[in-house]
Amino acid sequence: MAIHKDYKFSFVFDNSSKTYKVVMLMLDVVENRTHVRVLSVADNVWKTILNFSAVPLPDRYTGQGGSDFGKP
Repeated sequence: MAIHKDYKFSFVFDNSSKTYKVVMLMLDVVENRTHVRVLSVADNVWKTILNFSAVPLPDRYTGQGGSDFGKP
């Protein structure tokens, strides 16, 4: 069984709240959707970003397994 999801993580400092956060971007190539979640390290709570703007993906991201996700 192949998994058709690719993940990208970033570790950032949020100046407005003076806290560190982890941002997770997940590309589901089967649904052709992007999901974004943010972890506030201080609270240890994941929050889903519901109003993340959809961006059309080039064909190379929608191929079998999405293996080119995140590559230049």
